[in-house]
Amino acid sequence: MQSPAVFHILTALAATGLGLPLHAQKPARVAPPSAPVEIAKRPPAPEAQVGSPARFARPELASTAPHSAAGPKQAHASQPAALPPFDRKQVFHSSEDDGTPWVRGESYKARFGTEGASYIPFLGSAAQRNFPLDLHLESVALGGEPIGFDAGVSAKSEGETMRYERGSLTELYSVGVDSIEQSFVFDALPQGASGELVLHIAAASEMQGEVLADRIEFANELGSVRYGLATAIDAAGARVAAETALEGSELVIRVPADFVAQAKLPLTVDPVISTFSIDTGTPNAFTPDCSYDLASGCWLVVHEEVFSANDHDVVWRRIGVLNGLSLGSGYVDSNLSAYWANPACADNNAMGRFFVVAQVGFPTSGQRKIYGRTVQASNGVLGTTLDLGAEDPFADLFNPDVGGDPDGSLPSYFCVVWEKTFSSTDHDIYFRMVDPGNSLAGAIQIVDISGGTYDSEPSISKSNGGSTWNMVWQRDNPYPWYQDIRGARIGWSGSTVNAAFSIDNGILSADFPKASSSLDGSDRWAVVYATNYWTDHDIEMKLMDGATVVDEASLTYMEQDAGNLHTLDEDQTEPDVDTDGWSFAVAYAQSFGGTSSSDYDVYVSTVAAVGNQLQLSEGPRQIAGSVYSDRHPSIASAESSGLDWRLELIVLDSATSLSTSGNIVGGLYDNALFTSFCHPSFDGVPNCPCSNAPAGYGRGCNNSAGAGGAQLVAGGISSLGSDSMWLVSQFEPASALTVIFQSNTLLGTPVIAGQAVRCVGGGMKRLYTRGASGGAVSVPAPGDPAIHVRSAALGDPISAGTPRYYFAYYRDPVVLGTCAPNLTFNLSQTVQAIWIP
Repeated sequence: MQSPAVFHILTALAATGLGLPLHAQKPARVAPPSAPVEIAKRPPAPEAQVGSPARFARPELASTAPHSAAGPKQAHASQPAALPPFDRKQVFHSSEDDGTPWVRGESYKARFGTEGASYIPFLGSAAQRNFPLDLHLESVALGGEPIGFDAGVSAKSEGETMRYERGSLTELYSVGVDSIEQSFVFDALPQGASGELVLHIAAASEMQGEVLADRIEFANELGSVRYGLATAIDAAGARVAAETALEGSELVIRVPADFVAQAKLPLTVDPVISTFSIDTGTPNAFTPDCSYDLASGCWLVVHEEVFSANDHDVVWRRIGVLNGLSLGSGYVDSNLSAYWANPACADNNAMGRFFVVAQVGFPTSGQRKIYGRTVQASNGVLGTTLDLGAEDPFADLFNPDVGGDPDGSLPSYFCVVWEKTFSSTDHDIYFRMVDPGNSLAGAIQIVDISGGTYDSEPSISKSNGGSTWNMVWQRDNPYPWYQDIRGARIGWSGSTVNAAFSIDNGILSADFPKASSSLDGSDRWAVVYATNYWTDHDIEMKLMDGATVVDEASLTYMEQDAGNLHTLDEDQTEPDVDTDGWSFAVAYAQSFGGTSSSDYDVYVSTVAAVGNQLQLSEGPRQIAGSVYSDRHPSIASAESSGLDWRLELIVLDSATSLSTSGNIVGGLYDNALFTSFCHPSFDGVPNCPCSNAPAGYGRGCNNSAGAGGAQLVAGGISSLGSDSMWLVSQFEPASALTVIFQSNTLLGTPVIAGQAVRCVGGGMKRLYTRGASGGAVSVPAPGDPAIHVRSAALGDPISAGTPRYYFAYYRDPVVLGTCAPNLTFNLSQTVQAIWIP
């Protein structure tokens, strides 16, 4: 009997837990420091060599079944629930810092500056650059006499209309999803003047202009901008076709003299501008990130989108906590023609605001900036754009990440980290605090500027847990041959809790490091990264206590021990990690069919700290498994905004073909509550005393039934408010008398107990006693008190957030091997249960 998977996708319905208690408040606040930017390089600190215990040595792969046994790709277990589509059937509005308006439709962008309008067609993400059509009203004449107008006014945004009030006429742009309607409205014409009304509009574009029967077209090999033939309409509804021509670099519109003479004012001249693209697909989307806000009960998902090769945008979407409904979407960019890339986001619970950061500038410019702006969680309203590195105007700043704060009180902050180029072989790490009111808090701070070191790819925990952010990055040492992992810890107000320290300083490259938030009520947190074995990567984890490495383990090998026989054949890479406060959820991309460069899937596992040791609780569970490539997973816990619930959102980019980056998809995942441990012969646990080794990982020592050793399985939910937890001991002798024990204490060193090994002690309680039926015992039986009720009755009341440990003790009169005849009992392995509210 196996426990049911506690695994949900976005369309699943589950209890939200919104009524659960929030985290405790932080101590009294102090203002963040505002130390000046330090520019002098310091020498690198001496490194302490951090080795790896022998149990983490990479084994031979001979015991691993070939991947072909997995069957064809369509046999994969599950597919993700797509995130709500980014609704492009609307017009998105933005504006530059000076108020210059921008709009984004489904097939175009447009800017409305004082110099005129710029229409930028979407010609497919593969377009090498943008090809705008710039329009500027040059002159207007009636009967050959010039009509004066104000040429330098700013556009006013009025809903879906942009207005240029030019005095004698109004130039309007009505923005639609697929087109823009340009209009020139004449409320009055010069008295006494008559004749043909002629408008000259400068039209600048790299695309080639051509006059066709029903339009003027500016085209290249990727597509075209279509400028429709104008129509003149008077106030009474009379209309006439206005001659529309292309004369050199000017569009010329002529309204017949007889129509002008009879027209009832106002008179409107009205062409339509639209896009025709050969590449009709949606823009490529990739590198997503996500965060949760408690007050609004929604997730924010951000990702990078390719408008053209030199124009990337950052998209945001607000998603309902469990129902997957879209609550709003838009663009973070204030200037939609800039190159915004590599976005990250986090939440500030006290203000109910997200903060989105991105690197802005072309990748080869050498002068990228870190910009950010708040997104109101309740309604999607964006704050003004902040330049986090404004004091460093000529620097190249990139790879930003941001951490939030779940505390409900103010002051509180966001912490933004980034990488800076000092030279081609020397990069440094900095951070800056940001007030959730959308302002900078203090100056740029240093994380690591040691001389001659290449420090890169910084990651900060999604949350500070109300106290401290955890930060990691990789160091090429020596550049560029292999990477070490380093860390630092920053207090909620910006103080340095732990200055830069070494986490991994081994002989193999360590790539893509990520840091989790801390477990509730402790300084324990997790680091994940991909170790490069030259032919593939494996996912490694370290359990940290402050700046100290407590344990390290290979998630890849833990999954293999648990029965996932194909992990060592595959490339596991691009991990991310977060915590629900009790355990860690680790998402990663894994190749399909060997080390494929074109087909990856995304998986997630739960890993718990059992005492001082990392143990696999559940996994791997597949989040995405398309026939193309699913990459770049990002994970965020609802706990990062103060919700005490084991809910994680995982987002990733999923290709729709071999040549595209594709869509953003995702799924919800509940961290597992139960962790099997105390496995004889594994994880440093002693061998069985009677030469009665278990059949494999996850079992106790073998018994006379020859079934490979008893296995205790836990299921349901270990919740004090709604206890549905159950335990089943299986693979015992057919009718063995069995006691299910509970303990609240881990032993520092496992001990021999009868024919078995025991890892817990202290105040052990006999919860239930049963005779096995067919070698299995299930508790609690109908009529029995729930587990936490039984525990309290035995004098061990359980508090929320605390673990308890369970094992099966059973009689076995047939003593195996060389053990003494009086050792007539055996044990299952042990299960840790985390009790939640």
